[in-house]
Amino acid sequence: MLVLLGRIWNIVWLRDADPVAALFVAGVVVYVSWRLARRTIDALLDAAPAGVRNKIIAAVSRVDGLLEVDRVRIRRAGNRYFADLSVGVARNVTFQRSEQMATAVSDAVHGVLPDADVVVHSVPREVSTENIFDRVRGRGDPLQLQPA
Repeated sequence: MLVLLGRIWNIVWLRDADPVAALFVAGVVVYVSWRLARRTIDALLDAAPAGVRNKIIAAVSRVDGLLEVDRVRIRRAGNRYFADLSVGVARNVTFQRSEQMATAVSDAVHGVLPDADVVVHSVPREVSTENIFDRVRGRGDPLQLQPA
């Protein structure tokens, strides 16, 4: 169309408009195809968005009473995210306090990924501030994990 107008009005640069427009359309098609292929590959590989893992680690690290964040695994399945975390807690923490900390960790993850399905594993760890009675109890109990 533009080539025809260029010939009618004798405008030289409009004679090359169709090939330039074709190159532009080809570029748009390549760009859209690349984005679609990338999203498809991410869905097939259960990839999580970039930076979400670091945001979750930062949010969980602020939970009171946690000694460490051992492992954070995030994957996407369909329109949902699944987060699996292992956190280190003092080995003399009660079950009730451990559950409270697991709930706080889950809430911190929901602050980053609101609809995520979160599983929290509490791993008991030795603390350098334990008194002698807690250390003896920890060494004598075969169910207690030894320090890493």
